Amino acid sequence: GIVLVYMDTQLPPHAGIELGKSFLERGEYKTAHFLFHRTPYLFEDSGLCLGIADAYDRIGAFNEAELLVREALAVAPDNPQLLIRSASYHEIKGNYEDAWQEYFRLYQLTLNSLSAPHENSGNGQKTPVKNTQAEDRYFQIALHGLLSTMAADKQAADTLHYFETSLDTLKQQDLKSDPIAYARLVRLWKDYEQICLAREDMTRLNKHVEPLVQKVLDKPELLTEMIQNRLAGGDIKSAFDIAGKIDKKLWPRQLQWLSPDSLDT
Repeated sequence: GIVLVYMDTQLPPHAGIELGKSFLERGEYKTAHFLFHRTPYLFEDSGLCLGIADAYDRIGAFNEAELLVREALAVAPDNPQLLIRSASYHEIKGNYEDAWQEYFRLYQLTLNSLSAPHENSGNGQKTPVKNTQAEDRYFQIALHGLLSTMAADKQAADTLHYFETSLDTLKQQDLKSDPIAYARLVRLWKDYEQICLAREDMTRLNKHVEPLVQKVLDKPELLTEMIQNRLAGGDIKSAFDIAGKIDKKLWPRQLQWLSPDSLDT
């Protein structure tokens, strides 16, 4: 009776969603499913879909939640929130290859939409063009997902190849006149370092150091971060090699306490 009343009225979409959730809590999945899928533009609103998926998750109906998210993702394959949820379902089930593909897609989409800061003519401060906090969150989730799901050799090789070829391409550009390209290069490099450090592959990492260092000599904060990563990886020699290109006052304290002569002892 309640469903028929709903069908015969012009209530807003959220009313049907809430009614469906109430049926879910009573264990009436079919009725809930019917109400959810009568909602106009359901799969064009990731917020609505994820809200329903949350309701399914709360009652332990994980398969239904996963199916709904996948339906929405088929309509909006580039939606970062849907990609994150879908990848997490794959990861929980141990479908690491499928999870990796979606985390990889999330990383690519976020990188391609990366915004660069621009100068505010009023006070000279840099302000973001878009929501950089959201971008940073997506990058962190994607990177963590890649690290936790690229167990197979092919996935690891594909991930590293993507970062290395992307960096090589960006290094050929005039970064001083293209702030977005520079922002992408910095992001790629920082995340590439994290991947190599996690894999304890300092040799591979250092192979790409020199060309990049020459491009960012005017960015001591990035070089300082490179030094800290090499110290964390136990590669003191490479840390000193990079440190030699910036003012000693900017060296990490740990490096200031060391001496290049200590490399031979």
